[in-house]
Amino acid sequence: MKTTESVDWYHHLRDSIRQLYEENPRDFLVQCRELQSCRDTAISGTGDLEVVETLLLRYYGQLELLELHFPKVAGTFPWRDAFTGKLTSQSTLAIEKASVLFQIAAIHSSIAASQDRSEPGGIQKAVRYSRTAAGLLIYIIDHFLHAPSTDMSTEVLRFLVDLMLAQANESFLNKCSREDQADTLISKVASQVASLYFSLKEQVKPFTENRTFEPSWDKILQIKEKYFMSLSNYHLALSKSASGMHTESLSWLMLAESNAKEAAHIASTFTFPPSSPFTQTSRLFWFRFTSSHVSLCSSERSRIEREFVSRPPLHLPVLEPSAPKGTQSLVSAILIQDLFRDSRAQKAIGRDIFADLIPLVVHERARVFSEMESNLVRGEIEKAARAEDEVKRSLLEDLVKEKLQEVKSITRENLDLGTDISHEIQDWRTEIVGAETQEGVEKRLAELDLSRLYSKQYLVSIKRLLEIEGTEYSRLKTRYGPRWTQDPPLKEQDSFQESLKPLLKAFEGATSSDKQVATLWNSIREVIKSLVGHESFKVLELIDRKDASEAEDFVRDFEEKMVTLDQIGRERRGVIRDLKDEVHHSNIAPSLLMNMDANTDEAALFSEELKKYKPYQQRLASTILSEQTALYEVIKIVDERDPVVFVSHELERIKKTVVERVRSIREDYQTQRTRLLPRPQ
Repeated sequence: MKTTESVDWYHHLRDSIRQLYEENPRDFLVQCRELQSCRDTAISGTGDLEVVETLLLRYYGQLELLELHFPKVAGTFPWRDAFTGKLTSQSTLAIEKASVLFQIAAIHSSIAASQDRSEPGGIQKAVRYSRTAAGLLIYIIDHFLHAPSTDMSTEVLRFLVDLMLAQANESFLNKCSREDQADTLISKVASQVASLYFSLKEQVKPFTENRTFEPSWDKILQIKEKYFMSLSNYHLALSKSASGMHTESLSWLMLAESNAKEAAHIASTFTFPPSSPFTQTSRLFWFRFTSSHVSLCSSERSRIEREFVSRPPLHLPVLEPSAPKGTQSLVSAILIQDLFRDSRAQKAIGRDIFADLIPLVVHERARVFSEMESNLVRGEIEKAARAEDEVKRSLLEDLVKEKLQEVKSITRENLDLGTDISHEIQDWRTEIVGAETQEGVEKRLAELDLSRLYSKQYLVSIKRLLEIEGTEYSRLKTRYGPRWTQDPPLKEQDSFQESLKPLLKAFEGATSSDKQVATLWNSIREVIKSLVGHESFKVLELIDRKDASEAEDFVRDFEEKMVTLDQIGRERRGVIRDLKDEVHHSNIAPSLLMNMDANTDEAALFSEELKKYKPYQQRLASTILSEQTALYEVIKIVDERDPVVFVSHELERIKKTVVERVRSIREDYQTQRTRLLPRPQ
């Protein structure tokens, strides 16, 4: 990582605050100290790696925002080369920003290297952080063309980008191995990783020769190239063996063992100088790691050779080590835009420290845009007002609201309140009440049922006695024979039986007639009870709801359309309020700060900013269209048939229906009484 020396931000910014903003610099002393603290904590580089990353992200984000306020910051920014340690100072903010990005890339590389590759989450983080480190370095290459130090030169940065991508590919290989992917796939990925390290080994030679990098860099890259080439050959051998191609498998295992031994030999023979970024622990790790792989290759080779003891191969192909081919990375860099677009980075950056410091030119442009916003709001309010006026005028001209209230009142009075609708019905009611008070039909039917029951029992008992007498005579005659001298009762029985037949037939006819009377009574009983039952009788109790449904449906439909019309108006007023709130909280200053370049198309910028109000305008236009449709439906109801006249006619029809129904019931009732009650002698 790079190192730096202290910077006095207040000293760097005070003249710019005074000249550019015509403000007293001491009024912004707190902000300068906050920026100073932000830098000091970020570049200290101590503590948890992810905490350091967050601090560096915040500082870089504040530098980007600072550049919007102060396009030309004058000051000295001293940084030491990450590899040579040479101190370099420049007076532009670009060196500060590039150096901070370099620090973030270094931290991301360290985070990637510290992950546990035995866990899926660790592998995923290792791949991601290696890719973001590469993306940060690519951004430095593309945007900071004049390198002030060796570590920031294009050649070194390109080497570091390739190194980060190689490590990302290596982590991807770990993922394939952990998931037990096919040996052919693992072999291809390992070969690709080996080719990347081979390319890096060639790139690093000029840097080790001029002592920019320690020679140990070259050794580490050689070890990695040989190891991953061996790993590729090993898994290729396993795939050949699984396919039954044992001869080829043995050849690839011998080549894998040879590469592994070369890697182990390099790891065992070189040492790191004190200034090297690597340690003896690293050398020991690689020696043990490669030696373990040598043992693995040897063990597998021995296993296959034992299979050839009884049947040695006729010809064993000899494979010579060759340089890996192809240096295309399997993963790509994550660009800086994607890194800083992430919510975690945005949260780390936080608020703009100098948010209150806005140039006068920005204020002037903001006022122009504010007037455009006001015009937009006024235009929408005028459209809404015209729509409101059209609705009011249309409803007023046709007296729609008054007619709705009138038909509701008429319907409620005649249907819901159930007022008496005919003196004739009242007279009939009085007549029926008097008749029922004197002797009710219900009571007479009950007496008739009881009389019929007694009569039936009497006739049945007579018939039974005659049958018993005949049976008893036959039994005694049989028992006593000639001694039984009583005359047979046949003559008397025949006479009685003949007399009984018309009585039974008349009884059956009377029963059938009584059933008809009962059926007719059941059809009108509830209405008669309603008429007689209480003093506060209302005609509502006589109205069939089916008869009233058309009038009620008409009123309900009329009212629903009026409610819809009212709801649309309320919705539009709500959208107008939301639009006003959005404009009230609008702040174009940040966008103007980011586009202070003289070549910026101000009209295009304003047009783009106004697009955020499009949803409100579309909603308002939609309400006007919906309102016109709803208004048309309401006016159509009024124009097709006058609501008051229609409902009045419907209610009159209902009244007539009720009168006719009561008339019919009264006639049926009179018929009942005539059939049930005896005529006066």
